[in-house]
Amino acid sequence: MSDHKKLYNLRTWRRLSKQYRLDNPLCAECQRQGKVYASEVVDHIIDHKGDYSLFWNKDNLQALCMPCHNRKTAQENPEYIKLKKAPTTIVCGSVGSGVDKYIQSLLKPDDVVIDFDSIYEMISGCDRYIKPKKLFVYVNKIRNFVLDIFSQESKVNHVYISMGVGDVAKIKAMQDKFEDSKVIILNTDEETCYRNCKNSRKMFNAPTDWLKLIRQWHDDFNKHKPMEDWIVKG
Repeated sequence: MSDHKKLYNLRTWRRLSKQYRLDNPLCAECQRQGKVYASEVVDHIIDHKGDYSLFWNKDNLQALCMPCHNRKTAQENPEYIKLKKAPTTIVCGSVGSGVDKYIQSLLKPDDVVIDFDSIYEMISGCDRYIKPKKLFVYVNKIRNFVLDIFSQESKVNHVYISMGVGDVAKIKAMQDKFEDSKVIILNTDEETCYRNCKNSRKMFNAPTDWLKLIRQWHDDFNKHKPMEDWIVKG
């Protein structure tokens, strides 16, 4: 590690960075673009390159979300721009709509699937339909971390994101995070979704009101019209 990189490990910097993000909870670059995203990292507006006066100057700081910070770093360091963003497809649907099967039918070698339930299953050791509530915050952090990684340049062929929410605004926010991504909605009818849940032994034995979740998804999705570029499969 170069000497100036070690500055980020100093306790003084960690305290300053933490306080700066508390004082500036929103990403400055997103705000300039009329967007609202939480800040995740403190960035030096002018690359300090080890210059102490620039490193510790609070006027040279800005709070950014991770995607904006990574994009700025890549622009400042052309040697990093050797990769390309992988095409991304966001697949949304209610439980029982067949999102997992649909994504599996499209997968090829070196593709990536980002799925909330799979992360839950991985870190809990429980079946994907049994979700210990205490782990929710950790699963969400892991998912966001993985999303940030693959929203940038990578060597993967394609990124598939599974979303079990029907909230159009949340789906749109995910599409904004992954620029030029395609959105596919599996708008399977409620009766079929519920029948698929009942026919799955694991889902049938899980202590979950599947019908309530299915109705909630359709209620959320039907509140607003989907974006014109979304593909809705009914």
